[in-house]
Parts: sequence; C-alpha cells; structure tokens
Amino acid sequence: MLLISRRDFLNGMALAIASGLTPGAQLAAAAARHPPALTGLRGQHPGSFEVAHALARAGVNFHTDDAAIEESYDLVVVGGGISGLAAAWFYRRAAGPDARILVLDNCDDFGGHAKRNEFTAGGRLVIGYGGSQSLQSPKTLYSDVAKSLLRDLSVDIGRFETAFERGLYASLGLSRGVFFAREAFGRDVLVAGDTLMTPPADLAGAPAGHRPSDAFLAALPISDPGKAQLLALYDGAHDPLGGSSVEQKLKALKTTSYRDYLIRICGCGEEVANCFQGRTLGFFGLGCDAVPAADLREVGYPGFAGLGLRPP
Repeated sequence: MLLISRRDFLNGMALAIASGLTPGAQLAAAAARHPPALTGLRGQHPGSFEVAHALARAGVNFHTDDAAIEESYDLVVVGGGISGLAAAWFYRRAAGPDARILVLDNCDDFGGHAKRNEFTAGGRLVIGYGGSQSLQSPKTLYSDVAKSLLRDLSVDIGRFETAFERGLYASLGLSRGVFFAREAFGRDVLVAGDTLMTPPADLAGAPAGHRPSDAFLAALPISDPGKAQLLALYDGAHDPLGGSSVEQKLKALKTTSYRDYLIRICGCGEEVANCFQGRTLGFFGLGCDAVPAADLREVGYPGFAGLGLRPP
C-alpha cells in the first residue's frame, strides 16, 4: 500500500487551480512556464498519465483516508475540458465570486479536446484546431444557455467568417479524393472527385437518389461484383433490416460496427468494407470496424437509405 498525501495527489494531477487565480496571477506565479503560451500539439504529455496507469494497470492504491484535510472548497471539478470549465463557470455565477472552486486536470492546461494547436512557421503564427472540429455550429443546435455563455465570455462567433478560409481548396482547383492503399487493394490508387458519401446537408432531402458518379466508380480498384455491392448501398428501395421494427433497427445500428453492418447485414464483401475502413480515422480516430453504424448514418455514410427511418 503506497502512502500519499492529499497535496501530493493534487500535484500528481498536474493542475490544481482555484477559480479566482487570474491569467495575470498565473503568469506572475510561473512566468517561465505559462501553459497557455506554449505552442505545438500538446495533451497527454509525460507526467500526465502515470498516476492513472498505476491505478489501472499496476493495481496500486493510494491511501488517503487518514490524511489531514489541508484545504476546503465549495466545488471540486474533475476534468478541465469544456464541460468541466462550464460547470465551474455556472457554479461560480450562481454562488458568487467568493466561491472557492478547484479544477483538476491531468494536462498542463485547460481545454481538453477543445484546445487549439499553435505553430510558428517562418516567423508566422499558424493556428489549427485540436478537437474543436467536432463541435456543433453555434448557429444550429446551440441552446439558449450555451449562447448566453458565449456572450458572457465575449466570444464573437462572427469572426469565424473572416478568420477561416473556406474557399482555399476550390480556388486552387483542388477537390476531395480517396486513397486506396496497396495493403488492402493490391496497389496504391488515388481517386479524385470523392462521391462515396451523401453530404450530411442532403440527408433530409433525397438520400435514396445519391450514388457515386460513374467516373469515380470506374476508377475504384475493386472488382465489378464489388462495385455492384457498393451501388446497392445507395438503393432506397432495399431494406437490409426488413421485418424489423424501428426500435429494433435503431438498436441494431447502435450495437453493430459499420464494417459489420456492411458485411453481415448489407451482404458486402471485404473489398467494399475496406473502401470505408479508414474514412472514419480523421473524425473518430478509429476505423469503421470500431465505430457504430448509427454514428456513421448521421454523417452521410451509405447503406441506410432503405431503412425507412426518420432523418437523423
């Protein structure tokens, strides 16, 4: 049994900051190392995960039951991501500025997956998103509470219109493409003009009428039977889960990976499943063999047009 003081435990979390500590106070306390001023792709750095690994893998227990209480807080928030920070903000607003709030996080800065990545290239600051590409647009599904939080924090969402160049690729004559690797298809092939997916904005329109373009289909490095199986995924007249109720269909989609859905339910072969295996990596960080079919239905993957379900 390893003995550890409550203060050592907090230090092991790498970050323990009361809500009243202003950015200026943080700079004065550690001017040589101010996390928000750091650049690059940061997150699970050395020192941020050893305690958790000791608990989960080595079976180490930290005995703190008999440790003296050294500090007192009105609220302790475990996790300094966007949800944890929002919880601290709303609590402090309700309880008043004198509320003592402790936010714990294992990384060296707040933000979680919503942090941005900053790089300096040729003397120019380049900013890229971290996990913020997964956030819904404030103009669509944000609640009134979330919108009021943005206003309280003086976040001007209108600046996005001029800060992000959305027409760059089109201005350079570039389009989307799909790379088919030799490990799965026997040869490396890059096919331009990606039309494999139904754009999410069109899901409520006519998803049954969408299909890959003839030029794109012809360039795919798969067999003719495979191309026929691929085309069948866009057929709105065929229900691969025919005979099942709406509830049964939704449960099947939630409990079946997209790859298994294509092979076991839609009757596709491995080469068709391989066309989509790596497409999910950029957003989910996982192949389609580890992402539920229900999640990919929501973002326009094919195979769901004939299910007769309401648009997600």
